[in-house]
Amino acid sequence: MRTSPEVLPSEQLPAERVATPTIWRRVLEWVLGIAGAIGVFVGAFIQFAAEDEYLGILWIWSWRVGDISEAWKFGFLIGGSLALMAAFGLVTERSMRTEKRPTPATRVWLVLTILSLVAAIVFALLWLF
Repeated sequence: MRTSPEVLPSEQLPAERVATPTIWRRVLEWVLGIAGAIGVFVGAFIQFAAEDEYLGILWIWSWRVGDISEAWKFGFLIGGSLALMAAFGLVTERSMRTEKRPTPATRVWLVLTILSLVAAIVFALLWLF
């Protein structure tokens, strides 16, 4: 409990400096979002592609979908969902920090964060059972 009237060092910073994210934070949001989207796409492709389809990287390596283990499918789905959740959570936090009241965009980012977490939990439960 604070009883003295002195100002803490964090309270002396201007509001725009506290609310402005660094360039590295924005880069992290983008990298997590892109990596998560690619992970979810690859996991969904493994799940729904036919057994005779091939999954390849730059035409150098390729694997037949029927030969890929179930663990890879769920690993990509869970990892991608968690990466998307982290990216959406960072955007949500930045949006909540810059606005005094939650805006509709902030609520959308929050719902996407929660849905990504729920998807990761569902994929993990499907993998276990």
